Amino acid sequence: GGGPCGKDNMMFGWPTRYLPLSLSGVEPSGNSRREAWDRAIAQASDEFSRKMHCMGCGSDCHSHVATALSHMRYRGFGWWNKVIL
Repeated sequence: GGGPCGKDNMMFGWPTRYLPLSLSGVEPSGNSRREAWDRAIAQASDEFSRKMHCMGCGSDCHSHVATALSHMRYRGFGWWNKVIL
């Protein structure tokens, strides 16, 4: 079943690569881009807290990030997925 993500307890060790993101890529919602950023991350985390995290099933940390990017419509795009990442 679902559960909290592995915060500070990564399944495959610490990331070897990351992509820095900018608030300028977030579609503003409400009062600011920062609010849209925070809301999108919270919403994705809430959704993924109820999913099984499984690479083979297609629901993993990459999917979690893609969901957050879709919610914030990062760079005007709303259909992020782990293949695009």
